[in-house]
Amino acid sequence: MSVTGKRPNSLSSILKSLPRIAPKSLEAQQTTDDEWRYFPDYIQQNKSELNLDISDPPDVFWHHVSEMKTKEESPPFFNLARFMLGMLSPPHSNADSERIFSHIIDLKTKKRNQLSTKSIAGNLFTQQIIKRYGKNCVDFHPTYDMIKKMNVTMYKKTDQ
Repeated sequence: MSVTGKRPNSLSSILKSLPRIAPKSLEAQQTTDDEWRYFPDYIQQNKSELNLDISDPPDVFWHHVSEMKTKEESPPFFNLARFMLGMLSPPHSNADSERIFSHIIDLKTKKRNQLSTKSIAGNLFTQQIIKRYGKNCVDFHPTYDMIKKMNVTMYKKTDQ
């Protein structure tokens, strides 16, 4: 049981919102989520043997969790602790945002300086989805839903 009692049952929504630190495979995400669900029961059952102090700073607490071992000497919450420590670690640089600004500068040339924010955002999202599928512009095949959304409603003029 958590201190506040406001503990989510699953980490799935958090894993989805933090794709850069979430485990890459669905199997690893499921393992992390399983560890999250089992964590309170394990702590409750093994309270006397564990040297965990909930008043420790979060990074110290999760570091201790990462070093825990079962009787078989396996780490029961290694994936969970690694994810939690990743959430506590700020990014080392602003390279991602700088990369996006660089893409915008590449898009907005002298000849294309009238591009709307919507067009630029659409282009950036397109680049991201193609990269996410591990393809390039030649190999990428849009899904049926993507094609279905490409219709006249895309071009409706709105007053800004």
